[in-house]
Amino acid sequence: MSTSNQGRELQLKSVPFIADTFQVSVSWIGKLLKRFRETGSVAPEPHRGGQPGAFQGEAAERLVQAVKDNPDATLKQLALIAGVSCSTSATDRMLRKLGITRKKSRYVLPNRTGPTSKPNELSGTKN
Repeated sequence: MSTSNQGRELQLKSVPFIADTFQVSVSWIGKLLKRFRETGSVAPEPHRGGQPGAFQGEAAERLVQAVKDNPDATLKQLALIAGVSCSTSATDRMLRKLGITRKKSRYVLPNRTGPTSKPNELSGTKN
């Protein structure tokens, strides 16, 4: 057996050993070796992107204005006012990213009977 064949045999025997040592599959080690041969590195490839965010540029500004103009609007309504078709989750994420907190005002019916007890000195209320 020649020296190059011995090296190849050692390499083939070591792949299952490496896979077992790191508790990964043999095929993953094979892919890693292929990446190293092709690129000279085992580093992962860069992220290729994805769907762009719903609120880019002017849409984010319109969302901020929509919150100012309509503080009681729902997330879906805010997205519609801003002119963006997206999920309520996307609207919520953008509001959080912009640092905008919102609390809807509570509608409370006025008390038609007025106060039912007389103010006294113990409670600390005055007329």
